[in-house]
Formats: sequence, C-alpha cells, structure tokens
Amino acid sequence: MAETFRALLITENADKTFDREVVSRPFEDLPENDVLVRVSHIGICGTDYHIFEGKHPYLAYPRVMGHEFSGTVAAINRSASVAVGQDVQPARVVEAGG
Repeated sequence: MAETFRALLITENADKTFDREVVSRPFEDLPENDVLVRVSHIGICGTDYHIFEGKHPYLAYPRVMGHEFSGTVAAINRSASVAVGQDVQPARVVEAGG
C-alpha cells in the first residue's frame, strides 16, 4: 500500500484570496475498529463548491475537501462490519487528512 495519499488543500491568504493545491499527505496509523477505503469515485456537493470558492461561512482554512466517495475496503484494524475487498459507500460525513 502507498505511504501517502493525494488531497486537495484550500488555503486562505492574508488578502482573503484562496490558493488550491494538490498535496501528498502521509497515512496515519489506522485507529482501532476503523477501515481504510481505497477511493475509486468521488462526488462534488454544494459544500465542496463553496469550500473551493472560499465562500463557506462556517469553515476555517486550510481545509482538505471531500466527504462524498465510494471505493473498496483496503485494510481493517481489528473488527468491522465490512471485509477487505468489499465495495463501500461510507455514509458518514468526515474530512480527509485533517
């Protein structure tokens, strides 16, 4: 498995403009009872659009985008209700890469 993943990072500048950059982030240890999903498809929602444009009123920057996705379970730490190799579409809203 790769040691890093790619993420879209949105950063606010002092002049209130925004930079957008694809960055590599390291994988952290997988928390107990969590799964690692190899993402194959993503969705773009209205929140993502506002984050990308730097117009979301309730978020702080820098911000890594993305919470609508599907993929395949790549690893499990301890126990889970899914299996390695299973296709999944997580329903939980999370941010990737903190």
